Amino acid sequence: SDTRVAAWERAARRIASALPWERFAPCTQRTPRCRTGVVERVGRALHRRPLESAESRALVALLTRGERAGRSFAAGAHLVLAALLQSPGFLYRASRPDTRIPERADAYT
Repeated sequence: SDTRVAAWERAARRIASALPWERFAPCTQRTPRCRTGVVERVGRALHRRPLESAESRALVALLTRGERAGRSFAAGAHLVLAALLQSPGFLYRASRPDTRIPERADAYT
């Protein structure tokens, strides 16, 4: 429901503002290289995998918009953290089948 989505967003923003995002930040300059580095590092930690290039580009754009709106790198970083904390890649862990295990050991299983 819309109420539940709004509650998740509020919770994500609260958590993001309390997290020490600087631990994930290799830098805090307002440069494309720095923004990309922060997004990829935080994304990898929260998604438990490297981000796809489209995901990375979208989050870098979000960081840039947050930077401009909040007038600081920290404002953009908090926005990215809040977005990642609400993303399916963080909330759900997709399991992959183990191809080393045969589906059936024999005709009786």
